[in-house]
Amino acid sequence: MAERKEDELFACHVDLETQVMIRYEECKRIENSLALIKGKINQIENDEEATELQGYIKNFIGDVDHKYLTKIRGGQ
Repeated sequence: MAERKEDELFACHVDLETQVMIRYEECKRIENSLALIKGKINQIENDEEATELQGYIKNFIGDVDHKYLTKIRGGQ
């Protein structure tokens, strides 16, 4: 388990044998650009797939932000 927000990892399972691990900070950098997302994960073939992954990345970022904000506030 990561101790810092920056160490959290997003796991993208491309297929049964391939996964791409992306650090939180990299997710923040690519979250608003389909081109950057497609560049990061070469197996993405079109904008529809990139848009789907973009949603998962944004959910991951929101979950991580919430976890660490809650931790800072002492569980509130």
